[in-house]
Amino acid sequence: MVGAGSIGLLCAAALVARGVDTDIVARHPHQKESAALVGATPVDAARGDYGTTFDAVCNQRAFDMCVNATMPRGSLVEFGMFWEPVTLSNAILMKEITLLPSIFYGHDSTSDDFVTAARVLADLPHLADALVTHRFTLDDAP
Repeated sequence: MVGAGSIGLLCAAALVARGVDTDIVARHPHQKESAALVGATPVDAARGDYGTTFDAVCNQRAFDMCVNATMPRGSLVEFGMFWEPVTLSNAILMKEITLLPSIFYGHDSTSDDFVTAARVLADLPHLADALVTHRFTLDDAP
């Protein structure tokens, strides 16, 4: 997982809940602490031999990091939107990486994301502690 913001942490929590060993590239100390709270392993850089990588940042640097870290014939899952154009390098072609875009909630007759999310939250009650970094009163809103 590249990116230890809320999207990356929630995805990591979902993977951990399914028994997947999950490394997460985190830049800041509080992100590393949160990653450990959800059961992921915080790392400074991806190794380069992952069968599947997840980009929760969606910029050129994160995309390239995922391409470099994905093993040949592996998969790269893109969460969210690119707000600036991203250039594909030949590495994604030479490694025959499958690019999987993912945005919005999905459900079909076999699963329901909301039910799964509720189950993960029930199984990981400390998840909120890993995600909530600040609390404000309504008077602080302006």
